[in-house]
Amino acid sequence: MKIKNLLITSIFLFSLMLFVGCASTAGSSTVANVPDPTNGEPQWWLNMKGPAYQVLIYSFADSDGDGYGDFQGLISKLDYLNDGNPETSTDLGVELLWLSPIHPAASYHGYDVKDYMAVNPKYGTMADFDQLIAECAKRNIKVILDLVFNHSSTSHPWFEDMLANPTSKYRNYYIHKDNSINYGTGGMGSFYTAYGEEGKIEYFGAFSPTMPDLNCANPAVKKEFVKIMKFWLERGVAGFRFDAAKHIFDQNELPNGTANMTLNKDFWVELREAAKKIKPNVFFIGEVLNKQIPSIGPYAPGFDSLWDFATEDILAASVGSGSTASLLRTLKRNVDGLPKYDDFVPSYLLSNHDMDRSMSVILSKCGVHNTDGLAVAAGDPVETVEAKKTALTRAKTAASLCHTLPGLPWIYYGEEIGITGIRHANNDISRRDSMIWTKDRKDSPKWQNKNQMVRGQNDLTLSVQEQEADPNSLLNHYKNLSVLRASSEVIRKGSYKASTWPGYGGASMMAFFRVLEKEDGTEESVFVVHSTSNIQEKRAVPEGKAVTLLWSSLPGKKASEEKLNQIILEPGESAVFNVIEL
Repeated sequence: MKIKNLLITSIFLFSLMLFVGCASTAGSSTVANVPDPTNGEPQWWLNMKGPAYQVLIYSFADSDGDGYGDFQGLISKLDYLNDGNPETSTDLGVELLWLSPIHPAASYHGYDVKDYMAVNPKYGTMADFDQLIAECAKRNIKVILDLVFNHSSTSHPWFEDMLANPTSKYRNYYIHKDNSINYGTGGMGSFYTAYGEEGKIEYFGAFSPTMPDLNCANPAVKKEFVKIMKFWLERGVAGFRFDAAKHIFDQNELPNGTANMTLNKDFWVELREAAKKIKPNVFFIGEVLNKQIPSIGPYAPGFDSLWDFATEDILAASVGSGSTASLLRTLKRNVDGLPKYDDFVPSYLLSNHDMDRSMSVILSKCGVHNTDGLAVAAGDPVETVEAKKTALTRAKTAASLCHTLPGLPWIYYGEEIGITGIRHANNDISRRDSMIWTKDRKDSPKWQNKNQMVRGQNDLTLSVQEQEADPNSLLNHYKNLSVLRASSEVIRKGSYKASTWPGYGGASMMAFFRVLEKEDGTEESVFVVHSTSNIQEKRAVPEGKAVTLLWSSLPGKKASEEKLNQIILEPGESAVFNVIEL
């Protein structure tokens, strides 16, 4: 078995050398005059003034009334994300847009790709996609695509040719069972059976029998990957989100005892190197879905960012329940545990398409039905009305925490208006409910089978139109957070430092410093404070220091140069203060 493991590793390393070398010969998309919203800026993700935003095209905006969201629908809503004018505060200030899979696929969600270099016709044409890239560039929005390199669909021509042709060149594009190998355990998936011209074929799939894993140790497969990346990068895409990054070499597909994390990390390092030969400032972010920082961090050399799923796992739940006494310690441990590379930025989120939406988590923790929505319904008892008020306050606090941590904050579409969604009927459709633009919901996609949704889901979730008119809405809170990020370099780039000020580390008030080291050797600090109390809270500023208000989550509470020796926060208020040495 040691000889087999050594052989696998040797073949893998040799193929990686071929992988990097093929970047210069990959096919061209032949698109002329493609706009570049990055303006060639190296490591532009370190300097972003706005948040990042995840969109499921099919659930975002429907332009033609066929029930599916599409590219033109998204184009029509771009000013909502970013109107291109940095002087306005009426948009979300989004500067990075992640499009979940846009390719033709066998399923609604798109993670079983049939053609990596085409767009799903339900979303529009390639010309529509090119227009989207151009319109995003006008607004300083960079676009990244979701690439699923771990597996394809069984409907992909590679897999179909493998079944139809016993001598198919695509046979080794997939992983076939070898009965002489003692396979590992602890990963995902298993070997499945298909029948083709040569008879029985056993292939590996980490997620589903309809999603066969690609053989990522095969140099020919890696050449395909480079060709795919080149195609999209030359169309103006700024980078990629890579699905299932830790399953490229899954324990269950390898001989028992194989160091699969090392194989995975090396794969992503070399893939990133190949992509940078095509576009030097390409952005790589990986989905390493694990709730433990020590299992996420080792992948950092292959990516420019990774999501901190360890923090996501506790943030909304802790804030939603009001049990935040230990949250600061956990946050510090997670922040300190992430790698520190010059070109690496951590990413923070409250939820995504594979998780219960943060509003559902918070509503549940507040004792309210977790999918109806936040609005008060006729006949709601006083207790429910008050619980919904608490849920709104705590949703704002969770967002404030996410957007003031040292890294890149991500918004899952609809999170900013409190859209709900949970795992239901053994699928994730509820978690991917449609965006709600207007009270009449005319522009909202309607592709979902209602039998797969929770009855009454989001009936009480107010639309964008309604929330824009309410200064106290969750949507306007998110816009206010974008104003903070855009105006404060310390919030964008400063490191995290635990608070040592007395009285700020308890269950009712959470605080930490963000500290920016300047080129002249000096430091600039801000003090970030989040109240989780139901009453007004007052805390003294330590002797020899003062603070001035930089930002508050309360509508109408403006920045001030007044030096304060006491911090007063209203229930649920978040605030950022400049720190002054007296």
